Amino acid sequence: MNNKILLIGAGQLGSRHLQALAQLTEPTIIYVIDPNSESLNLAKSRFEEVKGSELHQCNCISNIDEVKDTEVEVSIIATNSAIRAAVVKELLSKLKTKFLILEKFLFQRILDYVEISNLLETNNVTGFVNCPRRMFQSYIQIKSILNQHEPVRMEVIGNEWGLACNSVHFIDLFHFLSKSKVKSWENSLVKGYVESKRKGYIEFFGSLESKTGSQDHISISCFPSGKVNTSVRISTPSVRFIVNESLGNVVKEIIEDNQIITSEQPFEMAYQSGLTNIVVEELISYGKCSLTPYQESMDIHIPFLKTMIEHYNKDLEVKTDLCPIT
Repeated sequence: MNNKILLIGAGQLGSRHLQALAQLTEPTIIYVIDPNSESLNLAKSRFEEVKGSELHQCNCISNIDEVKDTEVEVSIIATNSAIRAAVVKELLSKLKTKFLILEKFLFQRILDYVEISNLLETNNVTGFVNCPRRMFQSYIQIKSILNQHEPVRMEVIGNEWGLACNSVHFIDLFHFLSKSKVKSWENSLVKGYVESKRKGYIEFFGSLESKTGSQDHISISCFPSGKVNTSVRISTPSVRFIVNESLGNVVKEIIEDNQIITSEQPFEMAYQSGLTNIVVEELISYGKCSLTPYQESMDIHIPFLKTMIEHYNKDLEVKTDLCPIT
C-alpha cells in the first residue's frame, strides 16, 4: 500500500517541500492543499520538474474536505503563523496523521503552544518543527569538534536578516550545539518596529542575549542597514568557528601552544527541496527524524515570543497577547 503525505500550504516554501517529496524513493500519494489556485499550479509545475516525480500521485486540492483518505503517514503544515494553529486543529479534527511537521514561527500567541501540545498528545501524533540547520553537515561537523565539557558561546550578527522571523532557526541551532535551554532574554531591541516584507507582519532591529545555567551564551543582533554579511560565530575556550552561510565558508581557529591556527573549508548549504524527503523517509522507516521535536521547539519559541510580545506592546495603546511575526 502506498504511503500518503499531506502538505498544507503551497506557497514558496510549500512548493520546495513538494519538490523534495517528488524525490521519495517509494510510490507515494501526495495531497497538496491551498485555496490559491495559482500557488497550486506553481507548486505542481515545480514538482513535475523533478526527475522521478512521475512515480507519485500528486493531488492538488483547495481544502481538506477533498482528501479521499482518512489517515496519512505524515502531514506538513507550511502556512503562515497567523493561521497555523487553526489549521492544525482542523486537520486533527478531520484526519488521522502519525507525524506532523510544522513550519516556524510556530504560533503568534503563547496559549496556542500548550493547546496544540495537548492536541498532539490526545491524538497520538508525534510532532516536529522544521528548523533544519541541525541537519546541515557543516553544523553536525562543528558539533562533533566542540568539547561538550566547555561552555559554548554563539553570536549571530548581520543586517536585515529578519530577527523576529528567523531568530528561532539560530536559537534552535544553539540548543543543538550546546544542549542548553534559553529560558529568558535580555532585550536590547531598538524602540518600535518596521513592516515586514511579508504583508501583515512586523520586524524588529537590535540585539538579544541570554546566558544559560551551564554558562553557555547566545547573542543575536540585526541592524537596519550596512554591509555586514550575516555570520554565526561559535566558540569554546579551545576552538572558534566563523560561519558565513551566504559566502559559503567556515573559518576554524584552534589555539595551540599559545598560537592561533586558522583553516577554512566550504559551508555545505542544504535546501528545503532536498531535505523534506529525507525527513519523511526517516519518519516512515524509523518513527523519528533529525528535526526538532515539538516539545523542545515549544520551549525554544515561548521565551522568545514573550520577549517579542513585551517589546511590541510598548508601542501599542491597547495591549495584545500576540506578536505578528511569521
